[in-house]
Amino acid sequence: MLAYGERYLEDRAVLLEPSPPLTTRRHKGRLKIATWSMTFDPDDPEAPVLRVMLRECDGPPVAWVAADDAGGALAAAAGFALAPRSVLYKCDPHASFASHTWAADAPPLRFSLLHAPLPPLLALAAALHAALSLPEAEAEARVLRLGAADSLATTFDLTALVDPLEAHELEAAVTRISPMVAAPALLLLTESRIYLQSAADSAAASAVAHWPLAAVCRAVRRRHLMRHLALEMEFFPSRSAQQSESLLLAFCSREARELFLDAVDRVRSRLRLPPLPPPPESRLVAMRLRWAHGLTSNYDYLSFLNDCAGRSLHDLSQYPVFPWIVADYTSDQLDLGNPSSYRDLAKPVGALDESRLALFRERYANMPPGDAFMYGTLAKRWP
Repeated sequence: MLAYGERYLEDRAVLLEPSPPLTTRRHKGRLKIATWSMTFDPDDPEAPVLRVMLRECDGPPVAWVAADDAGGALAAAAGFALAPRSVLYKCDPHASFASHTWAADAPPLRFSLLHAPLPPLLALAAALHAALSLPEAEAEARVLRLGAADSLATTFDLTALVDPLEAHELEAAVTRISPMVAAPALLLLTESRIYLQSAADSAAASAVAHWPLAAVCRAVRRRHLMRHLALEMEFFPSRSAQQSESLLLAFCSREARELFLDAVDRVRSRLRLPPLPPPPESRLVAMRLRWAHGLTSNYDYLSFLNDCAGRSLHDLSQYPVFPWIVADYTSDQLDLGNPSSYRDLAKPVGALDESRLALFRERYANMPPGDAFMYGTLAKRWP
């Protein structure tokens, strides 16, 4: 349910107070707090899932105490109120979110907090709301710092160590990047292994993954959100796995990434393991010659070029690209000497078909001034 580039921070058990017309009774569930939004995930499958974008609120959440109308403990729980201009909702978990405009004279959206103190949540939400009111570049930097600080507040679960006597070399707050998800985590390097623990506040996400240092087959510097602070690591297949495993981690800074890489090299040297291979671009000439002599397929060569360019299967904003050249998919034999066998490279893909181009132009004409664009990409991620 997160937007691309949005970071999950924490979740809390809450009661959603009656909020007509979306719901007329209380619902218990989890409030998932992310860098751009708050999402209410109800326990009742028939209750609506609500998502509030913090930028769509007239102010930060304010403290609120429920009236003790039922005389129960839940009725007197402390909570907070939001004044959104619009709310995204869905009643079917498989459907897309729909938008509901919140009437100006309607009561605020209210939540009662269960089993947790209110001030830390209010402070975090207020800081996020204030950050999102800043200019885009400054807001993004402020939100990233808030997310890193929230990750650092989580401690590593030492009971998850394979060997309780392992010496700790380095610990860092990172973000694990995968398609459509950026999950905060804690990275721990010991004298023999690499551990990764999710910083999510849920039992399902608390498992700790680990890899022996001897299983690391390469570590390549990457970018994330156009910043040089990410690292992609690939591991040899384990006995139970048929394919190699890899992960993309974004550090809080380039210096933090370099400290981790230096520590990995130092510990591997101590274990008398071979040094990690150089970056892929060091083999660029050799691979080009292999491709020119027919020793490497087009697919493998293009995959290698994407790797050299810093593209990764873990990051949709830098996903590998393969050029679309051929236009003739109906002939029994492709005539490479016929110009009509190739697509018009002077036009973008969206403009090759006139009916599709007409749709793009209509959408462009209906967009608000300043935000209009012809072709969208995942790089345009800020809410």
